[in-house]
Amino acid sequence: MIQKQDFPAVAESTDRAGRPAPQQAQDVTLYTRHIGEGVPIRALARELGCHASTVLRRIRRFEERRDDPLIDSALSAQPGQPLDEKKLRQVLRRLVEPGAVLATTDGIETAIVTRDDIRTAVLGRDMAETMALRGWIAQTRSVGRI
Repeated sequence: MIQKQDFPAVAESTDRAGRPAPQQAQDVTLYTRHIGEGVPIRALARELGCHASTVLRRIRRFEERRDDPLIDSALSAQPGQPLDEKKLRQVLRRLVEPGAVLATTDGIETAIVTRDDIRTAVLGRDMAETMALRGWIAQTRSVGRI
């Protein structure tokens, strides 16, 4: 049976009203169970009580997100210590400011949020990966320069 606890970084996700948002957690878990463990789509659909085409669409939708390096590295990373939800929300506040950009690069364990050439926040790569898995951020450019 698919459990939100299978992917703790996503399982803690909530919507604006503070309710759990299991869709992202299930999409990640569906993808990893089908691709990594080889569980057939029909078996996953039976577990969820939905049609196989629904599971297939959800797996494909998540697979399209694999082009994002943060998503890709989050799936290959070992689960670490729990993240500071307060810090995540502070970074999100900085990201909604006009002109804000989250910048990451391979090989560096920190990411930064900049706005108008001013660094407004610094966060660990694991936090940026979690934000990408939860669907809070999405890659817009693959290369750039700050």
